Amino acid sequence: MFTVERHVRGKWVCKCCERIVQAPVPAHVIDKGIPTTGLLAHVLVAKFMDHLPLYRQEAVFARVGHVIARSTLAEWVGACGAQLQPLVQALADELRRHMVLHADETPVAMLKPGNGKTHKAYIWSYCTPSTTPVKAVVFEFSETRSGENVRDFLGLGTPDAWQGTLVTDGFSGYAACVDTAHGLQEVRVEAAATTVSGVVGAAPAGHLPKVNIVPLFGANQPTRVKTAEVR
Repeated sequence: MFTVERHVRGKWVCKCCERIVQAPVPAHVIDKGIPTTGLLAHVLVAKFMDHLPLYRQEAVFARVGHVIARSTLAEWVGACGAQLQPLVQALADELRRHMVLHADETPVAMLKPGNGKTHKAYIWSYCTPSTTPVKAVVFEFSETRSGENVRDFLGLGTPDAWQGTLVTDGFSGYAACVDTAHGLQEVRVEAAATTVSGVVGAAPAGHLPKVNIVPLFGANQPTRVKTAEVR
């Protein structure tokens, strides 16, 4: 069920100075845009949580009498992404405060500008474990599956590099992001090659960040039932 909100802005004129005063425009997520915050939230949730593409949402709106082109919907999504970027950054900073993170990547079809063809790109997800009070997930888009995407997100090779255990599905790109790191000091393999840990970064001696790559499959799978201290 969709409704149309109509805002009537009063306008007054002073008889003495002939000054015109008008009620201010209500704040909008998109400056001078017509969609309300509720409508924008509906489009975003439908697209990213309910996996409803914009062309299908276009048909849904048309079925109830609202003609909204998918190009307009795409502009709304892009504008919301820009407005939400500070929140995404804050969420990513909160994630990096945790000592254990999960990471995964999934392929998506990306439309190549100009030729109308698609090629494989990737959505990378980083989240906190289910055992932590903070339930947070950050998604990042990339055109490649390179481990450099993980390095950039975790800030590896920088003085503020993340330190902790990264739980993955065993994809070699995660291990490569440690193995090829600048200033690699140590690499060791434990538990029948299911755990790869490395000391990376160019920080001063004694303050080198430590990153553990822990695949979900293999000997480490039983860690789910261990206590947080043991994990």
